[in-house]
Amino acid sequence: SDRWRQQAALAPMGADALRGADARAQRLGTPGDLLMEHAVTAVAAAAKALRVSTDRPRGSLVLILCGPGIYGGDGLVAARRLAERARAFGFATIGPWISHFEIYCHLRGMENALMDVVSEPEFLEATLHRIDEIQTMMLERFLSELGDLIDIVFISDDMGTQDSQLISLEAWREHFQKRLTGWCERIHAHGKKVLFHTDGAASAFLPGL
Repeated sequence: SDRWRQQAALAPMGADALRGADARAQRLGTPGDLLMEHAVTAVAAAAKALRVSTDRPRGSLVLILCGPGIYGGDGLVAARRLAERARAFGFATIGPWISHFEIYCHLRGMENALMDVVSEPEFLEATLHRIDEIQTMMLERFLSELGDLIDIVFISDDMGTQDSQLISLEAWREHFQKRLTGWCERIHAHGKKVLFHTDGAASAFLPGL
């Protein structure tokens, strides 16, 4: 653990230095795929060592953010390595987290998002369509790349307050129900289970789930 603390304290390599190191290694005959496997195996080991060295609970989550470039593949392979280790100890693996309305609220802010449901339904629909496209692409990539290493996909959309729904049942059916159904069907087609989370008084939506 001391070794990993010392390594974690070092300044990270910049993008140019990292690209240069990759290029030199490949010129010397190391395939890019092999470089990725070695690098992310070390990342997975470092994530585990940091969890242990910082006394985090055994069940702590590890969040892996994957960008759209070539290094996004590193994140996917690191996720696979960690999932393999979890599976070896009999744990189920959850991933990825996907959402429609929560992401929309992050983009627009809660007040604007709720107003859009009533006053800007066309703008809401167009934005949700794009969110759905991006999230579905990510979902399909996870399911294809990780295969049997994923057990559950986590869908989260907070739709309730303490006393009632955030939006009307009619608006939910118009803008969200079909998209949620599409995700569930896609996930089930891959043989995975769905964990759907929502907060508050959302019982009115249950018959449509």
